[in-house]
Amino acid sequence: PLQKKNDVEFELQARLKEIQEEGHQLLEIERNNVGEIVIIYRQYFYDGDDDDLINIEAIVITKDGVRVPYPIMHVIRREKDRSLYIADIKVLGESINKGYGSLMMKHLLDIAKKDKERVMFVTGNMSSEGDEHRQRQIHFYKKCGFICHEEKILWINDGIELSTEQISDVFSRIVLADPQVFGIRE
Repeated sequence: PLQKKNDVEFELQARLKEIQEEGHQLLEIERNNVGEIVIIYRQYFYDGDDDDLINIEAIVITKDGVRVPYPIMHVIRREKDRSLYIADIKVLGESINKGYGSLMMKHLLDIAKKDKERVMFVTGNMSSEGDEHRQRQIHFYKKCGFICHEEKILWINDGIELSTEQISDVFSRIVLADPQVFGIRE
């Protein structure tokens, strides 16, 4: 339930204050494709890992209250191959297909575009719970500009051109725990 009955604006302001007080970065406040208020923010823990571990979370406020669990995206920076690796995107239950994943992905790709010197690619692996889930994942990633190959995904930053052979090389290295530098020039 909302902190104050029927007062979505109060809830919004309370959540924004909480985000600010905890030192997180507000990325966007938006109404999603079903009219809910969605706050997108990047979590900061000030533990020395904030540059290497990117967590983007969505707080969804409806007239009935705050939707839990919060949709969240966990991303790992891989300096050696100049990429961001999507470790997990969690959008569960009633939150599926409401646009939360797309909003979080939009901000992850904005982070990558702003840090082009350090981020050539966004990569990851798809882990599906069945054929319908897999088809939803493929649709989602393609809609966001990714190339999907088998269980792997690849987004290439603006201005970086790769041959088919180079793309295959990148795909072959996505799952490596300690990836080598790809040797690709901008």
